[in-house]
Amino acid sequence: MKKIKKISYPDKYDELIKLHGEEKGNIEYYKFIRGSSLEKYVFKYGENANKYWNEHLIKVKNSGVSLEKMILKYGKHEGEKKYKNWKEATKQNLEGFIKRWGDEEGKRRYEIFREKSLSAIKKIDRKTVKNQRNIKYWVNLGYTKEESILKVKELQNTSSLDSFISRYGEDEGKRKYIEVNKLKSITINNMIRLYGENEGKRKYDEYIIKLKYAKTIEYFIKKYGTVEGAKIYKDIQKKKINNFVNMYSLIGIEFCENVVSMIKNDFKKIYYGDNEYKFFVWEDGFKIIVVDLYIKDINTVIEFYGDYWHRNPKIYNIDKKDVKEIHTMNEKRIHKLKEKFNSNIIIVWENDYKNNKQNIINLTINEIYKIKNNYEQRKSFIE
Repeated sequence: MKKIKKISYPDKYDELIKLHGEEKGNIEYYKFIRGSSLEKYVFKYGENANKYWNEHLIKVKNSGVSLEKMILKYGKHEGEKKYKNWKEATKQNLEGFIKRWGDEEGKRRYEIFREKSLSAIKKIDRKTVKNQRNIKYWVNLGYTKEESILKVKELQNTSSLDSFISRYGEDEGKRKYIEVNKLKSITINNMIRLYGENEGKRKYDEYIIKLKYAKTIEYFIKKYGTVEGAKIYKDIQKKKINNFVNMYSLIGIEFCENVVSMIKNDFKKIYYGDNEYKFFVWEDGFKIIVVDLYIKDINTVIEFYGDYWHRNPKIYNIDKKDVKEIHTMNEKRIHKLKEKFNSNIIIVWENDYKNNKQNIINLTINEIYKIKNNYEQRKSFIE
C-alpha cells in the first residue's frame, strides 16, 4: 500500500477513507494527489479553479506533436517533412528500436517494451475477467454462453425487490429495498453525500444543466443533424396542449429518473424522456398519446401532471372554462388508455411531489409493485 506522508487535502482524504475503508481509501487518495482533475484544482485554487484548469488543458493539448502543429510552425513543405521524420523516429516496432539504438541494444529494449505492453494488456483483461457480473468471467470458467448469462442474471437479482423480500420478509424487504435505492438516485443530497458539499452541488448543477440542454434546438441538431434536428424541434414546439406532448419539465424528468433508478433491476421495458412511448389511438379526436413514464412489462402508465399544464384543482378555480376544458381532456385521455389499451394508471401531481418528494416516490414505487404482484398472480392463474 502506498504510504501517504502528508495529507494535502484532508477533506478529500476523509471522504475517501469513509467511502472505501482505510486500505483502498489510501490508494484512491494517492491516485487523486498524483493525477490532474478539475476536482483537485477546486481544492487547490478555489474560485480560480476553472481558469487554471483551462490553462492546464490548453497546455496539455499543445504539448503533443501533430501534422497541423508542424505545418503551422515550419510551413507546409518543411512541416510535412519534419512530421514524417518524427513518425519514423518514434515507431514502436523492432525496426524503429534498432534504428534508434543499434542492433543489439535495440532488440533488448524492444523485448522489454513488448513485455510491458503484454503485461498491461493482461492486467486490463484480468480486470474484465475478475468481474463476476461479466459473461466472459463465467465463459472462461468453462460454462456455456447460455449458462453464463443465467449466472450473471442471478447476481443481478440479488439487488431486486424479490431478493430483498426473500431475505428480510415482505415489509422489511420493501423498506430496505427503497432505502438502498434512495442512495442510487440522482438527488442533491446524494451528490453531497458522495462528493462533499461544494463538489456535490457542482455535480448536481451540471446534471440539471444537461437536462436543460436536452430540450434545446442545439441538442436536437447535434443528435439528429441540422435539417432533421431542426424539424423535430420545430414539430415539438408546434404541438398543442390537448396532445400533451413530450415537453417534460425538469422536475418531471427528475421524478421519472428517481423512480426508474429504483425499479430498473426488476423491469426490462421502461420508457420515458427521449425514449418515450407512443400509444396510437386514431379515434375520438386522438391520434397519438405520449405518456410521461411507461412500464411495458406490467402495462402501467405513470403520468406526472404539471400544475399549470393540467390545471391542478388545488391551485386553479375548477369553475373556469379553460380549467374545465383541460380537466375534461385529462379524463378523456386517461379513459382512452384504460379502455383501448387496458393500462394501469398512476397519476402524480407536481405540487404533491414538490412538497414531499421522497414520500411521493415511495408511494409510487409501492403502487408499481402492487400492480406487478397482481399482474404476476393473474398471469400465473391463467397459465
